[in-house]
Amino acid sequence: KLKIPVNDYNDFEFQFFDKVIVFDNLTKKIIIIVNLKLDDIEKQYQKAQLEIYKIVHLIQSTNDFEDATYPSNIEFNCNMNKEQFCNMVDKAKKYITNGDIFQVVLSRRFEADFEGSLIDAYRTLRVYNPSPYMYFIKSDNLEICGASPETLAKVNDKQVTTFPIAGTMPRGKSLEEDILFENMLINNQKELAEHNMLVDLARNDIGKISEYGSVNVDEYLQIHRYSKVMHIASVVSGQLKDTFDAFHAICSILPAGTLSGAPKFRACEIIAELEGCSRGIYGGAIGYIDLSGNLDMCIAIRTAISDGKKVYVQAGAGIVYDSIASNEYNECEHKAKAVMLAIQDAINIHKLTHRYL
Repeated sequence: KLKIPVNDYNDFEFQFFDKVIVFDNLTKKIIIIVNLKLDDIEKQYQKAQLEIYKIVHLIQSTNDFEDATYPSNIEFNCNMNKEQFCNMVDKAKKYITNGDIFQVVLSRRFEADFEGSLIDAYRTLRVYNPSPYMYFIKSDNLEICGASPETLAKVNDKQVTTFPIAGTMPRGKSLEEDILFENMLINNQKELAEHNMLVDLARNDIGKISEYGSVNVDEYLQIHRYSKVMHIASVVSGQLKDTFDAFHAICSILPAGTLSGAPKFRACEIIAELEGCSRGIYGGAIGYIDLSGNLDMCIAIRTAISDGKKVYVQAGAGIVYDSIASNEYNECEHKAKAVMLAIQDAINIHKLTHRYL
């Protein structure tokens, strides 16, 4: 068991939703779903209809959005400066040289005083940093918003899939520069070595819960572009064994190799030693498991979390034998930038729209 400082957050939080309101962005339609029990089906059906009518009335009677509150300004501070991070990278490289690990992901945490809501930061992310996974979650004592590009795992009809992403470059300011950066990324031996390690780790994670001979690398070394960065991505899949389900997939793959390292357990030990603080939700998973046993979970990166007093954004970089510490420092900056800018933009928009009220 790893020795890491405790925090005030739950390690796991699952919620069951028997009533769901879905807004389809493509068709611009609202879909209302009410699950019902199978005992006394006629009575349950009438009860579900009544619930749907109540939800329709609630939607129709809602005219105004709740106005989010924001501080007048925000200033992010990091838990370590460039020199401290580079020293941490050098220590990790010694572990690599000594044969403890092949690769490890080290992160930096940015925090700021923040007493508002992240809802407008989420809206800003949707516009300026659209990603495969967009989420805003509000619980009793936390708000989480994010734009994650990376799937932890999917399970669909017993087919389990994971999508390792490793290798990062910033987006170019022009099409020509963007293509130049793509060529630099796909021909960077350090980035390719890191990516291949994590593809092998994904195959191992999937293989532990899959039928023998069913594990495949379906896509390999593809470039995926996002608003601020581009990544190298691959796809690994397998057929779940009959005795395993979606929860086994989570347990086998989490934490993702792309957020920990290889070998995974030793990398986690080194992360706990060098980073010195709990990561909280960073590098965890956000998603759903449906009533058919299917699963879709993303990795909690490009994510902000607020406890009502402070907001936190965390970003990391993969360290291998020939990593250059200053480059890894810059990679953390690039990855955290989109989320921190979204929070700042939300504050600016709030100030502008309320100046004349």
